Amino acid sequence: NFTTTENATKLAPDANNGGSTYYRSTIGDTTITNCDFVQVSAETQGGALRFRTNGAVKSVTMDDVNFDSCEAVQAGSAIMLGDTIIPSFTYSNSIIQNCKTSLNDSSEVGGTFRTIGKTTCAAFLTNIRFINNASHCSGGGVYWNAAGVRRIWENSPVTTAISLDQCTFDGNTAGWYGGGIYCESVMSVTKCELKNNISV
Repeated sequence: NFTTTENATKLAPDANNGGSTYYRSTIGDTTITNCDFVQVSAETQGGALRFRTNGAVKSVTMDDVNFDSCEAVQAGSAIMLGDTIIPSFTYSNSIIQNCKTSLNDSSEVGGTFRTIGKTTCAAFLTNIRFINNASHCSGGGVYWNAAGVRRIWENSPVTTAISLDQCTFDGNTAGWYGGGIYCESVMSVTKCELKNNISV
């Protein structure tokens, strides 16, 4: 189920971004529930879902949205948040498994759930299971790197953060750093289980 309000725009996917759905909007709420994305791919970013919003999007809420065997060549094999502003991104009660990025070079990309570029976002992940995902770069499960990290070093307010609550990371791999999680911003981890994750 996909629901958007207040002129949020759901674009058709293209060969490069959001193998299933590419969201780009100026304002609106988006809710996705009870969906399975299986063997969906994109040639660059966002194997299944890509969000790129250049305005005051209020919120994205996802519940029981599962990803299996999705692939992106560059980044975000399941979900990609790129150059976007989302004050509240809530994702719960789901499984991301067997997803991968496949580009074999030295580019700083990768990640199964990924942010990149000028992204401002507060993300809340609850009871998400990251199982047997792979990133050719860093962050086999989660790669969290957004505009807010630069403000940490400058002692300015941080506007980008991620909260992980009761999440499981099991059997994920990364070619560089962070087999389970790679983070260059503010992260809160509560009652999570990390096991059998490796970086090679």
